[in-house]
Amino acid sequence: MSVFNPSQLSSFNGVKSLLNSSRAVQQVLSYRNQPLSGESRLGIRNFCGRWAVVPVALMAAALILPKVLLIALAIPLICAKLGSRSKIYPGFPEIKHLISTRNRASAEARSLNELAPIEVKDPQLQKRLFGSKQMIKFQHHQGICRGEVDWFLKLYLETRGQFSDPKAHMMALGKLFEQGGPQESVLLQSLFVMGGKILDLKVGTPDRKWYEKFFNFDKRDFKSFSPSAKREFKLLPPGGYRVYFSTHATAFVKVSDELSYFFDPNVGIFEIKGESQAMPAFQLFADVVEYLDKAEEDTFVPDINSNIVRFIPCQLRKS
Repeated sequence: MSVFNPSQLSSFNGVKSLLNSSRAVQQVLSYRNQPLSGESRLGIRNFCGRWAVVPVALMAAALILPKVLLIALAIPLICAKLGSRSKIYPGFPEIKHLISTRNRASAEARSLNELAPIEVKDPQLQKRLFGSKQMIKFQHHQGICRGEVDWFLKLYLETRGQFSDPKAHMMALGKLFEQGGPQESVLLQSLFVMGGKILDLKVGTPDRKWYEKFFNFDKRDFKSFSPSAKREFKLLPPGGYRVYFSTHATAFVKVSDELSYFFDPNVGIFEIKGESQAMPAFQLFADVVEYLDKAEEDTFVPDINSNIVRFIPCQLRKS
């Protein structure tokens, strides 16, 4: 059942109040002291696309119980059907897949997709609507990546000082998107966040220096990325970034020159740990570009330049 009162969604202040009084921050903090078990639990989610070696105990059981082996062999096929793209990167030990997420509304949030369009008469909110400037429309059946990314960055920035371990922080955030985006993500997919005021964020910078920062590379030969681009990537200030591709939104969090995280709603959260940050990140970007190109071919979308990766910084407005 939706927690949103439609009357709250008809004005800018109503939507802003709703988003900034969410219980999600407390939900993230509630995971603070839980063990980091997401990488070790046995289940379809953890096998998806990883092609990991089946544990010895499972193989031993399979000798006695053939059905277990059949199930184990079927897991990759099930994952492919579910559309998972996660995998290991043998050439990049710096990359670790921490937790899987889904680019869709969670079961709890799916009721929002059934809401009728909500009329908006507030000019301040109308500026943040797509298509019809007088209606908030839902029915996001093709994914909510932009809404998930905006909500992920909002929660990351709100809770950043509450975690001593960045990895534990990312795992706590990932749990909110593990089965799909919460209701706030669905709502944000319906809105154009612009400068971030509706989320109490600052999106971009006044001089637009980093707002216009983008990296252009050949997905077939991303290792040829110029040394200057690598240097520019290293110079990105620590913080949270929207990372936009042609038709897909992701997020990048730089903790330090040796630690960063990449959130792709289609796949999950990746950790990049080590002195080499640029090339592992470029590999993850190349995977997104390859996926988008394949999706465009499958859906007959006109060819567009999906090799451009744009970084847009986000920070708390009240900080």
